[in-house]
Amino acid sequence: MKADYIIKTNDPNLSFYKELSRDFIRKESINSLKDFFIFIKNKLSSIDDNSTEANIESLLKSIFEELSYSVEQQKGGQIEGVKSKVDILLFENDIDKVDFNKKLEEAKKIIPIFSTEGILLIAEVKHPVFSFDAKDKVKEAEDQLYRCLNQYQKHYGILSNGKVWSLYDKSKTLWRKKIY
Repeated sequence: MKADYIIKTNDPNLSFYKELSRDFIRKESINSLKDFFIFIKNKLSSIDDNSTEANIESLLKSIFEELSYSVEQQKGGQIEGVKSKVDILLFENDIDKVDFNKKLEEAKKIIPIFSTEGILLIAEVKHPVFSFDAKDKVKEAEDQLYRCLNQYQKHYGILSNGKVWSLYDKSKTLWRKKIY
């Protein structure tokens, strides 16, 4: 018996999403999709309250790499006058990542401005026990993410404790509200 699922929404892009979904299923084998979700399940099951922020960074890095993206983990520095570091910069491929690192090294020698065009998004990683229910902690983490987005002049960011992933689109708002 075939189940019919009806999605009720007023999203103007629904037909576009349906077409993307059909294209994705046509182009990818079901086994590849199953393998990917098994990979994700196994990675997520390895996270517990004893995991460190570095474990979560490693988890996100492995998921992004499994999706064929290139990942750069940055060292500490100053962002808007606050000592901070970007946890993860996501690139479409290794060429963009290498190009970014070359430009970064050149900029350190000459001027503190460099091209960030190859970066797709920035991820801010939190400890597994980080609670998205604690409004003050979430605001602090969001502020940290927005400082990084501003520094690299990017619109998209992810805030994650490994189990909860919040996607932010800075281009859609002037008031730093969350866009999921």
